[in-house]
Amino acid sequence: MKILSLLTLLYSSLSLCHAATIAFFQIYSYNGELLSFEKNGRFAHVALQYGDGWIHSSPKNGVEYIENFKDIGFLHFEVEIVDNPSILIDESLLLDFLGKPYDYQFLWDDNEIYCSELVAKVLNFEPSPMEFAAPYWKDQHIEIEGELGISPDEIYDELTN
Repeated sequence: MKILSLLTLLYSSLSLCHAATIAFFQIYSYNGELLSFEKNGRFAHVALQYGDGWIHSSPKNGVEYIENFKDIGFLHFEVEIVDNPSILIDESLLLDFLGKPYDYQFLWDDNEIYCSELVAKVLNFEPSPMEFAAPYWKDQHIEIEGELGISPDEIYDELTN
């Protein structure tokens, strides 16, 4: 009986992990222009594969599971998939974020989560001082310029360089 209890405790403390597969989204406006949220950036959204679907954070639904990319809510987009078998995703941490609301303020806390914050935290990537220099922002988020955060482009660079 003691061995069974010990095995049960050991099993329950193990984190399930799998190799990282990340989807990076290039999003286009109605007139075909690439939406760039970072100066000279390519990607405006990022999601993590989980099972047969994807987990991401969106302004509409916060952190959610979707079965395919058309459910993400963008009309015009392209996706680049990056597989990195050397980086493991802690599934229990990923699932802890499900249901959290979207973070419109881009704060590096766990109360609300934006897409690249979700991916960075699950992959254990460090944030860096944020800049909102791309024309898209037009004087938005000036009050948090320099605060810690991360963009989809920074995650892409970390994974591919």
